Amino acid sequence: MISLQMKSQVLNVNPDPNGEPWLVGDGVLLPPEKEALIPEMFLTPESAALSLPEEVYNDELIYFPPIFYQQGGSCVQAAEIGYVFTYEMNRLRNVAAGIWDSANIRENLYHHLYTYNFLNQGNSSMPTFYTSGFSIIKENGCPMYNIYDDPALYSENKFKYWMTDFNKYVSGMRNRITEYYNIYFDYNYSSLETIKHWIADHNSINGSQTGGLAVISVNIGGWNTNNVLPAGTPHEGEKLITQLGTTAGTGHALTIVGYDDNVKYDFNGDGLYTTDIDITGDNVINLLDREIGAFKIANSWGKDWKNQGFIWLPYRAMPGQLQNPDTNNAYICKVIDNNEPQLAVKVSTEYPHRRKLRFNVGYAKNANQNSPISTNHYNSFNYQGGLNDMRGAYQGSIEFGLNYGYFFLNEDVGKIFLIVNENEYTTPYVEGTIDYFSILDYRWGEVFELFCDETNVAIVNDGQTMLSIDYDLIPHESNISNNLSLFSNMVSRFTPTVDNNATLTVKSGVRIDMYDSEIHINSGGKLVIEDNATFLAKRGDCKIIIDGNITVGSNVNFIAEDGAELEVILNNNTQVTMNDVTFNKAKLKNYGSGLKITGSEFYNSYIETYTENKPFEMNQVLFEYTSINSITKLLKINDCEFHHCEEIISYNKGGEVKNSDFLGSHLFLKSLIPTGHNINIGIINNQFTKADNCIHKAIINIEDYIGFNIKENFIGGSKSNGISVTNCGRQGIRTILITDNKIQDCDLAAIQCYNSTSRIYDNIIFNNQYGVKLLNNSSTSLSGNESADYEEETQVIKDNDSYEIYASANAYPWYMRYNVIRDHDNGGNSATPTDPIFYYDYKTPTIKDARYNCWGSNFDPVEDIHPYQYITITPTWCPSNEVYDNGNVALATYQGGITHFENELYAEAEADFKTVIQDYPKTIYAADAMKMLLNLTHKH
Repeated sequence: MISLQMKSQVLNVNPDPNGEPWLVGDGVLLPPEKEALIPEMFLTPESAALSLPEEVYNDELIYFPPIFYQQGGSCVQAAEIGYVFTYEMNRLRNVAAGIWDSANIRENLYHHLYTYNFLNQGNSSMPTFYTSGFSIIKENGCPMYNIYDDPALYSENKFKYWMTDFNKYVSGMRNRITEYYNIYFDYNYSSLETIKHWIADHNSINGSQTGGLAVISVNIGGWNTNNVLPAGTPHEGEKLITQLGTTAGTGHALTIVGYDDNVKYDFNGDGLYTTDIDITGDNVINLLDREIGAFKIANSWGKDWKNQGFIWLPYRAMPGQLQNPDTNNAYICKVIDNNEPQLAVKVSTEYPHRRKLRFNVGYAKNANQNSPISTNHYNSFNYQGGLNDMRGAYQGSIEFGLNYGYFFLNEDVGKIFLIVNENEYTTPYVEGTIDYFSILDYRWGEVFELFCDETNVAIVNDGQTMLSIDYDLIPHESNISNNLSLFSNMVSRFTPTVDNNATLTVKSGVRIDMYDSEIHINSGGKLVIEDNATFLAKRGDCKIIIDGNITVGSNVNFIAEDGAELEVILNNNTQVTMNDVTFNKAKLKNYGSGLKITGSEFYNSYIETYTENKPFEMNQVLFEYTSINSITKLLKINDCEFHHCEEIISYNKGGEVKNSDFLGSHLFLKSLIPTGHNINIGIINNQFTKADNCIHKAIINIEDYIGFNIKENFIGGSKSNGISVTNCGRQGIRTILITDNKIQDCDLAAIQCYNSTSRIYDNIIFNNQYGVKLLNNSSTSLSGNESADYEEETQVIKDNDSYEIYASANAYPWYMRYNVIRDHDNGGNSATPTDPIFYYDYKTPTIKDARYNCWGSNFDPVEDIHPYQYITITPTWCPSNEVYDNGNVALATYQGGITHFENELYAEAEADFKTVIQDYPKTIYAADAMKMLLNLTHKH
């Protein structure tokens, strides 16, 4: 830009020092090598076949905007953007141009400062290259004035202002040119036909009734604009340019808006208007000798200039008199409608010296590549804007958009790069950050945004800062019909589908990011997931649906981020084994064949299996906050951990749950087959603790099994029952066991049996609301170890808040022996002092057997047995090495008397019975001792 300033000096040529400036010198020719890259527009056969009208005035069409004053040295941008691009976009869309000075009618206008401020280094007097505005909007578009509008444009900072807001930039990307072209001419009149056809019919292939505009570059130094068209000729009295300038460095852009073949001016003063006389004296008759015909020109110096902002330029001035006499050209642009951006980059950055930065984009074919294979920079955000903040007129971060698809839409993009180059040429170095960076994909009828994982990244001083986004899409526009291996991280959108006989392989370590996507494996197709691969649901409802086959390696992850869902749905016909997999906030649904999960982890997830005739097996699996709901032929759970899973539900035809830890979790198992069939369930050696969240749900709840074995479990803490058995068991079945369990701290019963047949023995039950509840025709054996020396060697039901045992009518235990049934105060429980230890809710009074059990200290059958008069409790039994206060001493003494009596040691027996009567008169043994004394009397 320094060399540009050396070649041009912007000058004000308005003779009125108080008027709006008429700036010249602000248009600079491209270097020849750059000029050579601009394609030439050739006439189409269709356009060439059309007859040219004698006059065309495109400025009178609704598409052309009002004449305006250019701001600063922006003549190139005024012509290219304010006039030509505005007209071309409006013509294409058939809409009327807005009004520059009306705040409410600024649609369909495009402000020249939008491009000029990218090019002027924040300086109003900075000249710009021809086609520089076109090059910017070809790449990145231009927003309408009503969107670009900002108070800064009316302030002293107007030349520094850069727009912020990504959506505004995207709106500009919808307004782009497809290409800009040079139209060449020479000294032959016929060479003007190309530009005249453009002006008349837009070089159309379909006979357009309206044409286009063009830009020319001229020198103003030395031009003559003060002559008028003579009376009696078309447009008489209007100003024309009789001589273009020749002073270098006074370049200026003008806009051709029409032509008139009948405009006349007598250049040689012979009183004639000729085209076939050599008026130049060079012995050649050509365009320079033509005194008839002129182009209508729009300038950007306001309506007070010449013909209300317009002027006529004779045809004869075109060759050899423009700013570059060697090229003889005008240039035009072509635009397209519905030019929706396909891929766009969003960037937010804060930096105090924007001129030191250039923003580049690049791509790599695979996500595992760490550097781009190709990069490009834009003609905006390219070491521009002066030493100002990013927004120029304001402090703080700028958010802008770059039309990524302009460079790389048709490439095999797998990774998207943003590269920021900083060129520090002042000290001290300044600091800045890239706040965030994302890619937006507008293809396929939706807007999809993907952010870079890195945010608030410091810009490298005097170096390069590179950020990237993995965006290698799994094919989805057509089915995957051949084997495909994914070697690098991929993105899944829409519905990638694998056809019959094709295999999709996710290689080791690859991550699949899913966005509201479903991956379908059709019947006959296959998904192979190798070790260490990850499926990550990032957004929306995501699914992996297997109608074919699937194999899963080790350390494979299925994860859903917050706000997203991931479901793995198995509909296949062969058993699936998952070993060392992790599910996090994901769902596993199996509707196909058997499922086996080993050595895996599930967090905040859900498992659902509906495979009535196939097994479901889990071994060494950790579940946290994960619910399981299954219908399966055979359920097997071994050495698993369930933490705060609330509910593990299984409808099955049998199975086993063993060696597992249930923390804050409960188990519901129900037979799929009516109780007439021999279906067994085992629940063995498990730990159930802290199930405070399982309100109204038993820790172990089984229903409708003929056989069951609930054995060696620890249950500590429940808001409901510890074990609930409903409609289970049958007489004659050996395995109807609830044994060797330790059950405590349940808000309801430790064990509840409803309409079930069971053998309950050798359990330790204490500190629950109820010990054992037997309901609704349950048939129960309630027993312990006859040979026990200590309590822990037999069944203990003690210290529960209410009844130790409750039996409803028709549910009295058919066998009840060798249990320790006691409460710490026995005289009615401390929490509910009127509750007995053993409550039988009888309907018809009949004598029931409760002999050979141990009732503990302070036992009083009147208070502790209901109805005491119908339940026989003697003789009693207690573990041989346990000593209980009062009642047990009385029992021991009484039993000693019985032994003496049976051995015919009547004197010793009499002494024992009298001791019981005298020392323990309130015990049940005192009454029995009195009866034995009467028997002794008969013996004597």
